[in-house]
Amino acid sequence: LPKAQSPWVGQPVRLPPVHAAAPPPLNAASKFPKEALERFRLRLLRRNRCLHQTFARHGARASFEKVLGPQEFRHSLVRVTDEEYDVDELLSSMSAGWPGSMSLLSLFRSLVGTSSTALLWELRCCLEQSGLLPLQPHRAVPRTPEAGDVPGSPAVPVPQSSSKLGRKAWLELCASAELTPCVGQRIFRLLSERTGIIDLRMVSKVLQGVVAPNMSFLCFNAKVLKRHGHLREAFRAVCNGAEGLLQWPHFSKLAEGVGVSSPNAARLWAVLRPNASDPAEEAVPAAVEADCQAGLELTEDAFVEALLQWPPDNVLGAFHAQLCEKFGGLFETRRAFRQIGMPSGRSLSPRRFHKGLQSLGVAPCDADLVLHAVRRSCGAESCSRVTLDDVIERAHMEHLGVSENDGATREVKSETLPVWQQLRAVQAELQQDYHACVRPCSHERAPANPGTAGVRLRRGRSSRALTRTLTGTLEHKGSLGDLDGDSERLRWRSP
Repeated sequence: LPKAQSPWVGQPVRLPPVHAAAPPPLNAASKFPKEALERFRLRLLRRNRCLHQTFARHGARASFEKVLGPQEFRHSLVRVTDEEYDVDELLSSMSAGWPGSMSLLSLFRSLVGTSSTALLWELRCCLEQSGLLPLQPHRAVPRTPEAGDVPGSPAVPVPQSSSKLGRKAWLELCASAELTPCVGQRIFRLLSERTGIIDLRMVSKVLQGVVAPNMSFLCFNAKVLKRHGHLREAFRAVCNGAEGLLQWPHFSKLAEGVGVSSPNAARLWAVLRPNASDPAEEAVPAAVEADCQAGLELTEDAFVEALLQWPPDNVLGAFHAQLCEKFGGLFETRRAFRQIGMPSGRSLSPRRFHKGLQSLGVAPCDADLVLHAVRRSCGAESCSRVTLDDVIERAHMEHLGVSENDGATREVKSETLPVWQQLRAVQAELQQDYHACVRPCSHERAPANPGTAGVRLRRGRSSRALTRTLTGTLEHKGSLGDLDGDSERLRWRSP
């Protein structure tokens, strides 16, 4: 394990001896109501994932162990939390006068110790940030041979991996996860059940089933797509039987694979149920079990259709980037689809579109999500017909950030119409001057000055070059102000 480091002070953590008592927390919790501490903690978690991360971000600004006075403590806490109103509300809830031993470290310990769930949440976040979750069996450090060892003595045995840790090994694991010693000791007392041994398998189960945060369907879909690539692949990963029907045990397995707790999975399943009751009820898991026993099940199409109600953001934009990266442009994309027998005007089904994408090597890309995004962009029904032309056009419009229903787009078009009309008039006049200069006249004699024809020819070429320049300039203008600024120059006429 790496050397234990403090998450914000940056100094080595001095782990207590194996049989030493836990250091007594400073008296801060007794000065604040438990409800005020929990409310303040939840507000901090809206801006940071855990309290360790909140205090570690500002560790260089203040000393966390120093006893502070009222004003100094308030200023330090505001610098840590970046929220003056929440700090004042917490301080105003104090039940007694200012304690003489108040420090940021004592407040941190009080916030973390508001409940067992708060302790386990800090453990989960620190393990995830350190890459130690899921927990693996602990492997003890082997003893190195000493100089006094007698030759021929038994070799040092190779240590065996074990999922059960003593207090010292547990604190070393917590230190490698940048978890403060006081929090590690509290968790050890909570989970060791007075046996002096903590089982990593039991810790993993507790973190998965109790502490996992409530996850919305939007986040659930994103995690499912990241793990399986496609919604239909996720369905087949858990429903590999001949019946091909999704029931509560299958959905629970799918949710567990993406880090969703059992209560949260029950609430998500309750939303998918026909005539679902309020998912916030405490009796939702029991209701789910009852529905499962009654034979509630979802087909693959019904499962995909239900999850499409919460699609990820910018599906078409990401699809456009994939096409351009694979083929170089949308024109080449159309040609590639035609070569595999998918004309632009033919209607697409999810399975046929997915097969075509696989043939062209465009992966990972969920065909159901793309077609659903196209229908939603067009304002069409879920069963309406979608062609390859519709997909490419909507992907291009999403890339440009343009929508036909956007009022700003229509207004810009109407405002820039006179400028474009003026450009076309200037362009037509320049073309007439060009043709008048270079058109050969058989009945005219050669000019007395041989350079006149060359001058006219150069004028014609200059006019044509100017036309291209003006056209390119207007095509790349970024605002109406720029177009209006060039209006005087557009009145120039070729001599």
